[in-house]
Amino acid sequence: MFREEVFYDNYTEEIISPWWLYLLLGLNLVLLALLIVMFPPLVAYLIAGFLLFDGAVFLLIAYRLWRFKKRYQQWRASWLRPAA
Repeated sequence: MFREEVFYDNYTEEIISPWWLYLLLGLNLVLLALLIVMFPPLVAYLIAGFLLFDGAVFLLIAYRLWRFKKRYQQWRASWLRPAA
């Protein structure tokens, strides 16, 4: 009568899968803070470089999530069709 939907494990795994990207962002910010303390005259250049890098990583994360959303919508469309 009802279709059982067990997808939360896959959903969680897909959201967490870019864990290394989050780690990279965190390490990047810690390194930026240390470099700013060590080299105060270079603050503008350091911030600009790190913002460019972090922006690229966030774009990669956004692309992965967009791809996941598209696959999830296709999955829902194929499994939740009304029975004939």
